[in-house]
Amino acid sequence: MDFTKEIINLFEKDIANVYKSSPRQSQVQMALDVEDFLVNSLKQIMFIEAPVGTGKTLGVLVPSLLYCNEFRHTITYATATKNLQSQIMNTEVPQLEKLHLVNAGETVLAMGKSNYACLSQLKENESSFLSSRYSEIYNAIVKSKTGSRDELEKVFSIHFADNEWKKISLSNYVGHCSDYLCKGHGYRGEFNRRHTVTVTNHDMIIQSYINEMDQKGPIVPIMGGVMIIDEAHLFDENFLGRIQQELSLGELQKFYEKLDVYGKNGFKDIRNLFDDLYNQNYGKSGRHPITDKIQNDLRSILKSLQSLETIEEDKYSFSFSNSLYNLTTRIGYILNNKEWTCWFSIEDGPCFNMIPNHFYDDLADTIKFFAKGSKVIFLSGTLTATDDPIGELENNWKLEKFKYKSYDTPFNIYNQAYIYVPKGIHDPKYKESHQREVSYELDNICNNVSGGILLLNNSLEMMDSISSAIGKRFQGRKVLKQGEKSNEMLTSEFKRDKNSILLGSGSFFSGFSIPGNALQAVVITSLPFPVPDDPFVQLQQREFGVENKTKFVVLLNMMLKRLEQGIGRLIRQSSDYGIVCIADPRIYTKGYGESIINWMSLNGYNIRHGSESMSLFQKQISGVIENQRNVDEKSYDKKLLNIPNIVRKREKNSSDKLRSTHKKNTGNDDIIVDLKKSANKRVREIRKKYPEAKITLTGFSKVNTIEGLAQVLVDSAFTSGIDRSEFVDILPMPKEKWDSIYPNPRLSGPVIVTRVDD
Repeated sequence: MDFTKEIINLFEKDIANVYKSSPRQSQVQMALDVEDFLVNSLKQIMFIEAPVGTGKTLGVLVPSLLYCNEFRHTITYATATKNLQSQIMNTEVPQLEKLHLVNAGETVLAMGKSNYACLSQLKENESSFLSSRYSEIYNAIVKSKTGSRDELEKVFSIHFADNEWKKISLSNYVGHCSDYLCKGHGYRGEFNRRHTVTVTNHDMIIQSYINEMDQKGPIVPIMGGVMIIDEAHLFDENFLGRIQQELSLGELQKFYEKLDVYGKNGFKDIRNLFDDLYNQNYGKSGRHPITDKIQNDLRSILKSLQSLETIEEDKYSFSFSNSLYNLTTRIGYILNNKEWTCWFSIEDGPCFNMIPNHFYDDLADTIKFFAKGSKVIFLSGTLTATDDPIGELENNWKLEKFKYKSYDTPFNIYNQAYIYVPKGIHDPKYKESHQREVSYELDNICNNVSGGILLLNNSLEMMDSISSAIGKRFQGRKVLKQGEKSNEMLTSEFKRDKNSILLGSGSFFSGFSIPGNALQAVVITSLPFPVPDDPFVQLQQREFGVENKTKFVVLLNMMLKRLEQGIGRLIRQSSDYGIVCIADPRIYTKGYGESIINWMSLNGYNIRHGSESMSLFQKQISGVIENQRNVDEKSYDKKLLNIPNIVRKREKNSSDKLRSTHKKNTGNDDIIVDLKKSANKRVREIRKKYPEAKITLTGFSKVNTIEGLAQVLVDSAFTSGIDRSEFVDILPMPKEKWDSIYPNPRLSGPVIVTRVDD
C-alpha cells in the first residue's frame, strides 16, 4: 500500500469535500509525519506539538486508521477532558465513517465510572429523592443505552447538579451491582471487547496499566497497536490522581479506641484540622502541605500503633494485624519526606495522599510499557514553553528515544484577536477591588460583542466571587457557571444560546471548543500560575529544575502553557475573531512581566494596553476575516510538503494458499514447516532493513502449532523493538486471534534501535 499517495488523496479530495474547505498545510504534513512514524520508524514514542487550528484529531486519526486497517491493529484514543471526547465521537467519528476509514459501530466511548449511573446506588439513596424524581431517574436509566450522565441529560432531558449525580454515580457504589437492568455496568462491560477505535480518557489507560501490573485484565485496550494520548500536557496530573496512595481519616478512626492518650490527642488534633478545613468555603479543594504540627501528631499516633504491633500475635486476627501493618506503613511514608511527597485534602473525603519522589520515573516506565505493545503518540498544543523543546521533553518526561514534531498555526492570531491587558487594574490579591474591575471590563466587552463570553478563573473561589459580583446585571444574557450542570450540558447550552456568559475553571482552559459567533470573547481573570505551596507543584519544581533554571522559572513556564491554552479557546477556525482580556496587572508590575510580553510577542499575540480601540477592531474585523479566507484558500501547496516515502510492500508468499489449506488440514506438519520457512525469510529481510535490531526467534525449533509460531514471532518483535506487523501477513490466522496474542510478561522489553534515516 502506498500510504503517501493515499493520505494526500484523502486530504486533497475526500476530506476537502466532506468539510467543504481547502486542505490545511500543517494538517496534511502532520498526517504524513504520523504515518511515517507508524510505518517506517523503529521509535515507539512520538510527541506532536500542534497549535489550535492544525486539525490535530484528523491529522492523527486518518493516518492511524490507514495503518491499523492495513496491519490489523486497533486504536486507543485517550483525552483528558470529556468535552474533547464528545467532540471526537459527535463530530470527527461520523466524518471518518463517511470517508469509509472506520465502519459504523466500530468506535466505542469508554469513560470512567463516575460518568455512569448505577441502579443499586440510586436505590441506596432513594430517601434523598422525591418519589417523582426517583421514578424519573430510574426509568431513564432503564431505558438508556449506556446509563451515562451525558445520555441521560441529552436524550432524556434530566439535568443533574454535581452533588445530586454523586448519589447515583457508579463510582460511589461499594460492592457488586447485581441489577441486570443497570445499563451503566452493562455498557462498561463492553469496553475491552475489540473495537477499531476506543475513545477514552487518561485515567482509563492508566488504570488499565495498573491492572496489568496487578495481574488483572485491562479496562480498555492498551496493547492494540496505536495509542494516542491527546491533551498530553495534563497526563502527569492524571497519572498522579491514579497512582497516589491514600490514608483516610476513617482508617485512623477505626483504631482510635486502641490508641494511648498521646495517640488519641494526636488524632483529635488532625480531626479538628480537617473539620476547620471543611468549614472554610474553599478549603475543600486543593492539595495542602503537611505541617510540622501534623507530623508531630502522626508520630504520636504511629508510636501508639507500633506498641500494638509488639503485643503477642495471637491476640489479634490476621486481618487486624494486616490492617495495622498497612496503616503504620503509610504513616511512615508521610513522615519520610526524603523519599515521599505528601499532602492532605478533603475534596473527596478527608485523607492524606502520598507519592514517591521518583514519580516522574514511574511515569516514564508507564509510557515505556505502553510502547511495548503500541506506537504511542502524545498530542498537545502546549507541550513546551522554551526554545529547546526536545531538551525540555527529555527533562520533563524522563524519556530519550522519541520523535518530536511541531507545526505552525494556520490562523492569523495577530489580526483575528484583540488581546489587551488593562492598565490600572488591581492585583488579584486585592479580591474585592479586582472583582469589581473585572466586572467593569466585562461590561465593556458586553457592549462591544454580541456573542458569548467565557470567563476563565484560576480558582473556584474567584469564579464564585465574580459570579456573585456580576449577578443579574447583564440583561438579555444568561449566566452559566461550572458545577451547576455537567460540563457537556454547559457547553451545549452555551453554544445554543449564542450570547451567554460562562464562568469556568480547570478543564475549561483546555477542553472547551466553540467555533463561530457563539464565543466572541475570553476573559482570563488572573495569570494562571499554579499554587506555589502545592506539594506536587514543588515536586515538579525539583524535577524540572535544571541548570540555570530557578524554581520560579519552572512555575512561569507552567503558567505560560496554561495561559496559551486559555487564549486558544477563542480562535478555533479561520473565520473566528474576538476579544481576549487578561485582567492581571502583574504583566506590567512584576519583573517577570517582560518575559511574558516577549513570549506573547514571539507567539504572534498583539498586546494592547486597554480597550480604547476595541470598537474600531470590531468594525474592521469583517474585512480581516474575508482576507483570511482568501489566504486560506490559497495557502495549501503540495510542493511545500516534506513528503516521506511510506510504502508497505507485501512479499509474495504462500500465505493465501496456506489460509485455505489450513481450514482443511489444521495442524498439518507441512504447513508448519512452510510457515517456519516464511518466518525465517522475513527475519533475514528485517535484519537487512534494520541491521541494529538483534532479532532472534527464541523457541522457534520447538514450535509445532500456528499459535505457538505466532507467540514466538510476537515475542521476537517485542524484544527487538520491531513492530509485530512485520509478520502479520505470514500466518493464516484470523485478525482477532493475532491481535489477542501479547508478549510473554517475563520478557525484559524491546531494545530500541534507530535506522540511519530515522
